[in-house]
Amino acid sequence: KGVRFVCDGRYGNYLRMNLAPGQTAWLPDSSVVYLPQGTPVPHSNVRTIRATEDDKHIRIEVFLSEKLPFQVDMIPEENKAVLRIFYCSSDTDWIKRLGIRKYIRRIDWSQEQDGVYKVDIDLNEFAVWGWDAYYNGNTLTFDIKPAPENLRSYRNLRIMIDPGHSADPGAIGPTGLTEAEANLMIADKLAAHLRRKGATVFMTRVDDSDVKLYDRPRLAKEKNCDIFISVHNNSVPNGVNPLEFNGVSTYYYHAHSMSLAEHIQARAVETLGLQDYGLYHANFAVIRPPQYLAILVECTFIILPEQEAALRTESFQEKCANAIASGLDDYLKSINEK
Repeated sequence: KGVRFVCDGRYGNYLRMNLAPGQTAWLPDSSVVYLPQGTPVPHSNVRTIRATEDDKHIRIEVFLSEKLPFQVDMIPEENKAVLRIFYCSSDTDWIKRLGIRKYIRRIDWSQEQDGVYKVDIDLNEFAVWGWDAYYNGNTLTFDIKPAPENLRSYRNLRIMIDPGHSADPGAIGPTGLTEAEANLMIADKLAAHLRRKGATVFMTRVDDSDVKLYDRPRLAKEKNCDIFISVHNNSVPNGVNPLEFNGVSTYYYHAHSMSLAEHIQARAVETLGLQDYGLYHANFAVIRPPQYLAILVECTFIILPEQEAALRTESFQEKCANAIASGLDDYLKSINEK
């Protein structure tokens, strides 16, 4: 809210943001307040960057004179984060590194092009478990969350389990089992399993109450969760024969969640005895927030009679829950070994 930009085009209900020469973005016009004719084009110089860190997060602060559009790129394979600020010029005399010892190796700034100020943050090797970027007044604040120190215990982990769908039944099996019902039965068992390990576990729903799509990740952020796992069961994909192509699949959006998705997918394929339907980068609302690890698991194809029949049994529901929990175990072990 309050970020200013120049609009130079429209397509339907979307406005085009002219960010810099050759760089544009789009957003719905319902999100925009128009400023009076003659309002100056947004602009700020950057004189100071401040970097601090503690055991829970790394913080980069860029001091601006007004709120400007920005872009974050996390590049885990290079141990790097890149922050770009538009309508911005360099006048940088200071990069203050306060208590930087463990996570940040180097910070550099550059004027990448006219109107684009770039901050490169080279990180030491560690597992990123989330990030957030927001304005505190006119100060752009970029937080990076490292993995907790000791992952041999679940006691410090806060996990949100999301049984997909609710008032919306989702996919429906041949004999009428709804995806919403199956998701909740698996999610209940997964939550119980993780609680026995010592984790603090929340659920986006515990019955058939209607929980809106965008409220689900909001709950995870409000509870300051470390991990978000959305439980689903699949239906017919467009243009694919489900009798031939089916099975278990796992989805992530941000790069820092990919390794968790890989471990859960591998365990689910091994444990459930179903086909490997794949690991996917997917633009799903519940896994888009960057503040934590977030994945979505499609345990079965509920529209196939034999897989729907399995979902009706407690033993298979337990098997699905154990597969997800074991994948999480494998991921945490891989972090401990680094």
